[in-house]
Amino acid sequence: MILVEHPNKKFMAEFDRYEPAIQDHTAMSVLKTCKRKYFLRIVLGRVFPKSQYQTVFDFGSAYHKFRELLETKGYQEAIGYILNVKLTPAEPNSKFAYLDNIRLLKSCQAAYDHWKKEKELNRIKVIAVEQPFNVQLPDGTFIGGRADQIVEWNGKLWGRDFKTTSKELSWFQRGLDPNDQATRYIYGESKLHGQQIEGIIFEAIYNTKTVGPKIYSALITKNKWQLDQWEREQVFNNRVLKTIREEDIWPMDDGYQCQFCDYAFVCRKSSEAAMVHELKSNYKLSPWDHSKVEQEDI
Repeated sequence: MILVEHPNKKFMAEFDRYEPAIQDHTAMSVLKTCKRKYFLRIVLGRVFPKSQYQTVFDFGSAYHKFRELLETKGYQEAIGYILNVKLTPAEPNSKFAYLDNIRLLKSCQAAYDHWKKEKELNRIKVIAVEQPFNVQLPDGTFIGGRADQIVEWNGKLWGRDFKTTSKELSWFQRGLDPNDQATRYIYGESKLHGQQIEGIIFEAIYNTKTVGPKIYSALITKNKWQLDQWEREQVFNNRVLKTIREEDIWPMDDGYQCQFCDYAFVCRKSSEAAMVHELKSNYKLSPWDHSKVEQEDI
């Protein structure tokens, strides 16, 4: 993985830097949320090892792998993989406690039934599975991602992305548009295939404590103006990030989101030395790499 050079290290200069040269959706979303969080997670590659969301990440990663194996290797190998998965157990009083191995197995069985019916109807043809893309922007920088699937539907190319969610369809859709991921993937996959794909089919497996699993889909499309505007904004964001790197100043975008952030423990410290000590003591090194399935989310 190619890394960005940081020749002017001033802030927490004793740490090595692991910022990927290829920008992906997650890295840019972190930057838009908080520049300090971007520095701690994406640049320094530090993670809090006891995130309350680890069970959610494990569940989502296992489900994604099941969908990949189901398409490429078949049901027996896919279900064999799931039977050997050991999810990180949630705390008994956690709102995610229902995301256990039994619910994972039921979710994968529901996905298999859905997949089998889709194959019987023969209306969607899978063109590519887990297809990475790295494309160049006008400023010379590169963006990247990994399409869960490229499919042909009614003679048109679409991207398809598998999600796990506890949100009902109306709320799930609200989180998809506006959303950098949909636009970035339509942009990148269109460049990769030499034609504008129609959009992204977000297929979600829905679970709550009392409901699920069930599957629904949401479609997001973008026109040429929207893609061109996103491209211009991405180039602008890159100029801002370049200035931040040159000055090596990573300001906190402090606000309501801080109470939910794993890095608040670092930002509360009263000196740089105390922040460094907190990172060394309680955060493990795990450099961000969007090409790894198990790092699907932050």
